Amino acid sequence: MNSRPMMQTDDQAASMRTVVAASAIGTAIEWYDFLIYATAASLVLNKLFFPTKDQRRSCWSRVDWCRGLP
Repeated sequence: MNSRPMMQTDDQAASMRTVVAASAIGTAIEWYDFLIYATAASLVLNKLFFPTKDQRRSCWSRVDWCRGLP
């Protein structure tokens, strides 16, 4: 009778480890996605969305990226 609550506690601990691992992986993927977009915004998208010869277009693309941060 005493082993039953321990089994439930072990199952709950394993379940919590699974949730924490899945959350960490999802967060890492999301931040990697933001890193890729920031790089593209600074190097490529600034020329597409801000085609003038303005020297601040890289700055404007970063400002646009910062608005999307959670």
